[in-house]
Amino acid sequence: MRLLITGFEAFGKDVINPSQLLLERMPKTIQNAQIDTLLLPVAGAQALTLIEKQVLAVSYDVVLCLGQAGGRDALSVERVAINLDDYPIADNAGSQPIDEMIMADGEPAYFSDLPIKAMVHLCREAGVPAIVSNTAGTYVCNHVMYGCAYLKRKHHLHYRSGFVHVPYLPSQSDHLPSMELGVMEQGICAMLTAIVSNRKKGKETEGALC
Repeated sequence: MRLLITGFEAFGKDVINPSQLLLERMPKTIQNAQIDTLLLPVAGAQALTLIEKQVLAVSYDVVLCLGQAGGRDALSVERVAINLDDYPIADNAGSQPIDEMIMADGEPAYFSDLPIKAMVHLCREAGVPAIVSNTAGTYVCNHVMYGCAYLKRKHHLHYRSGFVHVPYLPSQSDHLPSMELGVMEQGICAMLTAIVSNRKKGKETEGALC
């Protein structure tokens, strides 16, 4: 089995991005599965071009994207990406699409086909806060999650894909929730274990009232 893990460079007013630092700490293998990493620019079209080049060059079983979500207090496994760009700030290429479709010939939304509840469960078992999230936002993270699913269908590839948002590091904010990098790393490795082992979870809700 071969996995591609992606992360993002810093964006906005931040000078670091924990998802980039996590890439640097990823093991080369996990349960005999090979792990490749790819750093993405915070620019939707450019990021998808890099991913497309990589998944066409290498046969992957899983593509898992990581990104920063400042203000969240847990590792957030995204359930769905929507076909919408509505950027609250410009990306690092200076682009700020508003109310635009990501792909004109794409579906309204694509759901992750990773074992998202098992990922959350194993992460919690490792002592790391984790949730299933029902919104990946409308910025570059959602763009990339949607794009990975779209590319799979466009090129008739067979990887499973999904997205995990990580909180701020303590150094990034003194008033918003944060998490130590080592704790994030422990949680992501637990999630990768769930993916590689194709761990299943029983019918337990991870839904939200609002």
